[in-house]
Amino acid sequence: MVGNGVNFVNFAQAEIRSLGKAIPARRITNKEWEDLTGAAPEWIISNTGIETRARIGAEESTVDLGLKAAREALGDFDAAALDFVLVATNSQPYLFPSTASLLQKELGAVRATSMDLQAGCTGWLYGLRLATSLIESGQAQSVLVVGTEALTRFLNYHDRNGVLFGDGAGAALVLPGDGGSRLPSPLFATRTRPSLCMQLPSIYQEHLNAMEDYQAGRDMSKVDRPIPTMDGKQALKLALELFDELTGELNEALKSHGLSLRDVDRFVPHQTSTLIIQALCKRLGYPYEEVPLVLPELGGISTACLATGSLAGPAFKKGELILYYSYGAGFTAGAALFEWTV
Repeated sequence: MVGNGVNFVNFAQAEIRSLGKAIPARRITNKEWEDLTGAAPEWIISNTGIETRARIGAEESTVDLGLKAAREALGDFDAAALDFVLVATNSQPYLFPSTASLLQKELGAVRATSMDLQAGCTGWLYGLRLATSLIESGQAQSVLVVGTEALTRFLNYHDRNGVLFGDGAGAALVLPGDGGSRLPSPLFATRTRPSLCMQLPSIYQEHLNAMEDYQAGRDMSKVDRPIPTMDGKQALKLALELFDELTGELNEALKSHGLSLRDVDRFVPHQTSTLIIQALCKRLGYPYEEVPLVLPELGGISTACLATGSLAGPAFKKGELILYYSYGAGFTAGAALFEWTV
């Protein structure tokens, strides 16, 4: 693996065996956002490329969406055999128990270790790196990695920044492979660059939940709930800066295998704006027209984006080199390069 220094680990090569997704049926239109914020649909499309956003069902939760994506990814694989269930989410129904533990229960993954990962939109890729490490170190034989979101329940519907986000889930089943690929292991490069350009204040700030308020008999059921905030310009700057840094690191690691990023067959980027995707493609030298876009219909679905995007275009072919890139609140970023072996 690559990242924070280059080294390779290869006890048993890990591979993504299968992928799954779950997209809710409801939608939020640009006209609805215009009614709330005054942002014209033409402005939204020209600046983001988004036409509608997936919206979770009224009675659904991130566990429900994650369960559908997980079952699709598992296929005939017995959930009871899973060693780990990793769930990346920014919109968990509870702070605890973890979303992963609730998903584990519904799946019947009785022997699995489960935990949530919180790394903004990059969480699913961070989970993929952890799953690869567990497989290749011999600590696991099967890992389920799920990204599931209900971001539309956390938005300020009077803030234009909210026009970016939608709901959905994506999942991957990671298992040991049989080797024989051009790479000794999937390659990862990840970074965390501490920044508050995207943040959700803690619900446990004392001025919102002070013991003295309870003692005074205040009705605490009406305490204001926190909502996310974002500095879009700073987030864009970090996303592009870290893309150059991480892809440069991957490209350097590929040299010893007679490869470079010019050999990438499929590029699946995180999707929050078509303008950003175009900028990433230009830096990579990859045709924008070949990116499997889900953004126009679904909006930015955060940790569900990479798995869902992987299933949006033509099916991956055995032997193709796949490049993932994601970025998110934290500020986090990650790139992954692997050969599709299925």
